[in-house]
Amino acid sequence: MTEGRINILANFTPAFWSVIAMVVWKMAGFFMVILMSGLQSIPADYQEAARIDGAKWLQRFRYITMPLIRKPFALALILCISGSMLAFDQFYIILNGGPQNKTVTAVYKIFNESFISFRLGYGAALSMVLLLILLALSVVQLTLLSDRREK
Repeated sequence: MTEGRINILANFTPAFWSVIAMVVWKMAGFFMVILMSGLQSIPADYQEAARIDGAKWLQRFRYITMPLIRKPFALALILCISGSMLAFDQFYIILNGGPQNKTVTAVYKIFNESFISFRLGYGAALSMVLLLILLALSVVQLTLLSDRREK
């Protein structure tokens, strides 16, 4: 009795989630460093004063920690979303667009149009559209995460 090999990269769902898990594992440390530096920049006096005043941990997190790490959080969020929109190497190396071209990302499409099909103008146009989308997403994120009291 021989056991057949199971290729998890042959079906879309396990292939997609395995690459996503790899990317998250790769980038989690970087985002943790950004958020940890933000957490360490909060003076301990604020937390201690809130604790003395009777604030619970959720209140301290909501009213002290989150407002004070707003900028590092915004940076991490913008880098995370723009990085996920620009994903290319993991999908190209591991999946090569497969299975059945279901894991083709925007940058992978630009690469195929520009360097495989030699449609450089179309690839450049797609790059500009992706740039505008990323710019719009970043502006929306910065607007939503900005502190209105600083203005």
